[in-house]
Amino acid sequence: MLALCATGLSGFASAQPAADTIRDTLNLEYGVAGIRGRILDKDFYVINYNDHWRIPYWSAYHLTAEDLKGTAKRKDNFQPDLEVPEEARSALADYKGKGFDRGHLAPAGDFKRSKEAMAATFLLSNMSPQYPNTNRGIWQNLEGQIRDMIADVGEAWVVTGDAFMSKDSQPANPKLWMKRGRQNRVAVPTHLFDAILTKNAKGRWCAYAFLVPNQHARNAHPTSEYRLSVDRLEQITGFDFFVGLDTAVQKRIESRVPAWSW
Repeated sequence: MLALCATGLSGFASAQPAADTIRDTLNLEYGVAGIRGRILDKDFYVINYNDHWRIPYWSAYHLTAEDLKGTAKRKDNFQPDLEVPEEARSALADYKGKGFDRGHLAPAGDFKRSKEAMAATFLLSNMSPQYPNTNRGIWQNLEGQIRDMIADVGEAWVVTGDAFMSKDSQPANPKLWMKRGRQNRVAVPTHLFDAILTKNAKGRWCAYAFLVPNQHARNAHPTSEYRLSVDRLEQITGFDFFVGLDTAVQKRIESRVPAWSW
């Protein structure tokens, strides 16, 4: 039985949403998945950050086939996000020697359009602890497949997030925290998700969703096995994706699990 733990948890710090950011950014053109914490506008993408977990609820961005033609080189210059108050900020020391990768939500490979866009993805506010076999395996594969799909279709809005999905996996469980000293801790998600809204040249809409376990062991399953409908992902996470779409379109595309051929 999957138990939702992304909603209604006590002890979460929160911040007022940045109304202008939500209204004006193309990254959130078709709606906000749900504001539960601090909104961080990084120009190239938007983060909904959880001060208590010290990881994002989600990162959201708009991506086009043209964006993917960029040639900016990756530089692993991970940095704490100074826009987050120090007491809620994750730090480089949090990850050192803990056995987890600093796993991107908005992936570096999607932001080759400029050096500035690439650098923005290396803020720790865009990271969550991911097991190396997940981050460098199935999750990396899915990121590449999503880029291939967008290169074919032309345009997409992507929401990538963290989830905790069983009674034994509540953030209060100390086994699912990375600890730094006695105070600073970073939650380790049990699962990672993607919700993707695409629009092709003919104006046809489609929505995809994936929910992938963040696991220590190598995952040899194809990414297609982790497809689900957006409606089902909403039930699990408590978020409501792409609410800015026409209601009839949203209902039609979010109830389906479309084929995945990339």
